[in-house]
Amino acid sequence: MFNTLLYNPAFTGTKESFSVEAIYRKQWIGMKGTPEMQALTAHSPLRNNKIAVGMQVDNLSAGAGAERSNNIFGYYSHRLDIGPLKLRLGLRTGASIISKNLYDVDRKVKEDPAFVDETFVMPNFGIGAYLYSNSFYAGVSVPFLLSLSDTKRSFTHDFKRYNFTGTGGALITISSDFKIKPSAFVQYTIDNPFYYILSGSFIFVNDIFWVTGSYKSTGELVGILEFQITKQIRFGYSYDFPVGDLKGFMSGSHEILLRYDWSYTVRATSPGYFW
Repeated sequence: MFNTLLYNPAFTGTKESFSVEAIYRKQWIGMKGTPEMQALTAHSPLRNNKIAVGMQVDNLSAGAGAERSNNIFGYYSHRLDIGPLKLRLGLRTGASIISKNLYDVDRKVKEDPAFVDETFVMPNFGIGAYLYSNSFYAGVSVPFLLSLSDTKRSFTHDFKRYNFTGTGGALITISSDFKIKPSAFVQYTIDNPFYYILSGSFIFVNDIFWVTGSYKSTGELVGILEFQITKQIRFGYSYDFPVGDLKGFMSGSHEILLRYDWSYTVRATSPGYFW
């Protein structure tokens, strides 16, 4: 929910400072073997502010550690100035280390040959564009251009597996102490259900306190609290809870954010509003 960089490489450098962010997410608390994520990202413009670079390291696990994916990516973006607008075009490249530790999984036949440990390294690439100004932003991206084959032992390039991602939002200023930011996040993969998140953020006390409510098309409500502790340090917490038919099958999910911005300046276009 917090880090645009994870799904759009064109976001690299938009902070116009050296920004480091750590995220922890645990899905469906109280259930055994549910997905868990730890991620660390960093990005910054270079001396030529039109060029920016970044990096991402994360760990994804599910099934009580039986399946694990470690991603290591480098980021690059280039900024184009279009009047009052800024357009960044971004690329990321790296690899995913996918491992399956199935030996310790509970099963009737301990020596079942179907349950063997595997490790596979898959290179990957992602592309994106991010347009922003003082009052709005819009982004499109394909986070991964390659995907696992049906055998799960090699990778393939298949347009039908592209996960097209779009984001957009606007800033409505009521006063210096109160602003509203509606936003939307959408994902589409051919032959798969359309996925979206609709959000509304309320910003108080000179941008220090943020309260956000979101609805996911999968049937979840999300509450988010963010606090700008200092000009450099930001803390955020979100809680997802299922509604409707999913309520009896899923429990809530937690996500925690901690971000530090070195050499904080006010050069950034709407610093902090759109990420």
